[in-house]
Amino acid sequence: MPGEILLSTAYFPTAEYFSLIKNADAVFIERHENYIKQTYRNRCNILTSNGVLSLSVPVMKGPALKAPVKDIEIDYSKRWQQVHLRAIASAYSRSPYFQFYSEPLGKTLMKYNEFLIDLNEELLIIKA
Repeated sequence: MPGEILLSTAYFPTAEYFSLIKNADAVFIERHENYIKQTYRNRCNILTSNGVLSLSVPVMKGPALKAPVKDIEIDYSKRWQQVHLRAIASAYSRSPYFQFYSEPLGKTLMKYNEFLIDLNEELLIIKA
């Protein structure tokens, strides 16, 4: 029976995550849980011709790692955006509909989002 669902934030979530969203009447993203390192909150896996490639969004270190996920800041001192875009394009450019999503995806990834949760939310609502 569909209903409300509470999910943690995720960077390019899995198909299961989207299945839960599809079957829910209302979706809430938890903003106040403590950030947990090495989870899908800032990581994803993509399938490339050479196997699975892990991508992660670098976050600011320090006391913030014991903070609520809504307060986790992205570390822009590394060139992760370009690396992620190239990897995704290399892996999926021949996939159906990629051409419709590549531009909005690029704009979203290259946009400055101070907080990880804001980036993840924008990635969830990309429209072709």
